[in-house]
Amino acid sequence: MLKTKSEYSTKRLLLNLIVPSLLFLAFSIPGLTSLKPTVDARIFYDRESTEFNKVEDLEAEFTTNNTISFIITTVQGDIFDKTTLDIVHALSEELWSKGRVKKVDSVTNFKRTLAEDDSISTDTLYNPDTLVDFNELKEYVRSETRLIHQIVGKDLDITAVIATLDMDNSNRDHVTEVISWAELMAEEISTKHANIDIFLAGPVVYSQALTNATSTEFSTKIPIIFLFMVIILFVILRSITLVIATVYIIFVTNAITMAIAGWLNVPLTPISAFVPIALFAIVLADAVHLITGYIYHVNKGDLKTIAIQKSLDENFKPMFITSLTTTIGFLCLNLSESPPFQHLGNLAAVGSIIAFLLTVLWLPRWILLLPIKATENKKPFTPFLWALKKPVLSITIVAISVLLLTSQLHKNYLDDKADSFFDDTWEIKRNGKIMNDKLGGVHRIEYRVSGFDNVTITDPIYLTALSDFGAWALTQPIVAHVTSFDQVIKTVSQQMNNGDRAEYRIPNNKELISQFLLLYELSLPYGATLDYVLNFDKTATRLKVVLYSASSQEMLDFEQNAKSWMQTNWPAKMVVDAISLETIFSRLNINNSKSMIISTTLGFILIAVLLCFILKSWKLGLLSMVSNALPALTAFGVWGIKDGQIGLAVSVVSALTLGIVVDDTIHLLSKYQRAKTDLGYNSRKAAQYALETTGKALLTTTVVLVVCFGVLVFSHFKPNADLGFLCALTLGIALVIDLFLFLPLVMILGEIGERSKRVA
Repeated sequence: MLKTKSEYSTKRLLLNLIVPSLLFLAFSIPGLTSLKPTVDARIFYDRESTEFNKVEDLEAEFTTNNTISFIITTVQGDIFDKTTLDIVHALSEELWSKGRVKKVDSVTNFKRTLAEDDSISTDTLYNPDTLVDFNELKEYVRSETRLIHQIVGKDLDITAVIATLDMDNSNRDHVTEVISWAELMAEEISTKHANIDIFLAGPVVYSQALTNATSTEFSTKIPIIFLFMVIILFVILRSITLVIATVYIIFVTNAITMAIAGWLNVPLTPISAFVPIALFAIVLADAVHLITGYIYHVNKGDLKTIAIQKSLDENFKPMFITSLTTTIGFLCLNLSESPPFQHLGNLAAVGSIIAFLLTVLWLPRWILLLPIKATENKKPFTPFLWALKKPVLSITIVAISVLLLTSQLHKNYLDDKADSFFDDTWEIKRNGKIMNDKLGGVHRIEYRVSGFDNVTITDPIYLTALSDFGAWALTQPIVAHVTSFDQVIKTVSQQMNNGDRAEYRIPNNKELISQFLLLYELSLPYGATLDYVLNFDKTATRLKVVLYSASSQEMLDFEQNAKSWMQTNWPAKMVVDAISLETIFSRLNINNSKSMIISTTLGFILIAVLLCFILKSWKLGLLSMVSNALPALTAFGVWGIKDGQIGLAVSVVSALTLGIVVDDTIHLLSKYQRAKTDLGYNSRKAAQYALETTGKALLTTTVVLVVCFGVLVFSHFKPNADLGFLCALTLGIALVIDLFLFLPLVMILGEIGERSKRVA
């Protein structure tokens, strides 16, 4: 019990507010200063997975995929003029002097193979000091499969200078260093040459964009959400002091939770940027019920200490249950295969526990330090009372609406599109579209193909298999380009036969192929190697397929079709699985969505069992489970009409909103049962009492949360925009279902039971 005092001394203020605040601050600051936005786009993947390790092993054996690309176009369209090629040449040469650059590929330094008697020579495709026949050069480039759709666009109107980097993507300093000199180089070229358009692309640029997205979500969305929350709370609570108390608890909860993230070195991502917003919801779900209960009893004439004690007595049980169910819902995110979503779930679960403890142990004393006057105790809004006066009509209208919307659930499908995470306001999205449309492809699927038995990589059987696969792949609409070792051998074969295009083929003689390979390697200038396609001991080659912009399911379909083609057309021992971050992400998306469906279903079942036990009524427990499930099902019915694509972010909506949705149901049921058992009310009067004591809190939390989540709809990072839309929609629907379907239905069932007892 709280001690009763009419006035609080300075010592009490010091002990209850200032000292705890300073302690929280002392704990939080070191952790908060340790928080850093991630610079690694690979954060979405499980680094312990076998598939991810295969990707890193492939990059270690051949060349890394850590690249930054300078994409160049000209006003006149055709890049094959001296001015443009001189710029490309100068840029290629300058890049070699930059830190962390280990390789540079461009159209100007491409190694052109020429036959000289019984030997071959290679030289750069373009030298600014040499007289060049640009028409002949264009014809050569058009015929060179290793250039088109990779370094030069098919219409010869765009080209890329690609720098391969020796760096750690997770190292913020490395990424910052590379981005800094790359942006400076691009800016200098643009300034000096008005006819040149140049922009940056590649994995490193994507990593930087991901970092910027995280910073943007924190710096823009959270302040707006905070402002809306304060305004709405003040309008509804009509007390600036109570708003301050609520906001302070939100601030402390966020500070402690994010400090824990900092202490544990949890990286900040655009997904974990959602944690503070989720904690806004969690704290409100607890604090507003306690505060509105307190106001209710103050307005009834109780002393402040008695009012807060009554509010605690009435709300402790439902607050404990909702905190528990909220924690369960967030912990379900650990079934996700993506670390950022696991971080989100764990941090929000910790935050929900912290919010409950602060609300129960600290907020009451906080409130008693604040001045508050009794006001007129208003009745619930008329629409809410109407639902209890016309319960059958209310239930019918809501039930039909829910049925119609849930009937659209079949329009949803599991898929995602990573290159659409950023909208058109982001330069990386606009540049990616240009690359996809003009240069060719944005996704990479790779294979490590080794020799087998007596068949080495220079065997015609092996090389023909590679060539046949490449020919098949290029017939697929989704494929932009194929890079494989057979292209090198076919190029040498053509040059050794006077450049005859008909001789661009795999020789039938293994020894001749080995000789061609040796000649080619000997002809390469110092520092140039075939490590992008051939491993060190010449036992395996790298086969790369570049795809146009595609969804997760489209990439998985191609991967499966490619595997089927290999099994049908290749020697059995040559058949291999794809190695690609894109396909890992694709499977991650599909598997994650399935895991979330399973985990949320388990969460509903666990919560239903818990409610049956706590409420001591299996009927109310099962009824509450249906009530808690319907908002998400209805919201996804709307999503099926609006969009339908369920990706990584959308798949976690049910788990995120589960505990908050349960909050409304629990508080209504708790007040309803209290009115019947403790106050002796009949079912109708108990329902009215539940609405009178809880309706304002439910409306407050719902309006605040719908607005706060609604702010995310305007995010330029699509996963957060989709997440915000569905969370806001789910919570809004939950209020409607609870007040216009669930509570009237509970009341009717109670009245039926009462009539049965009277008849008996």
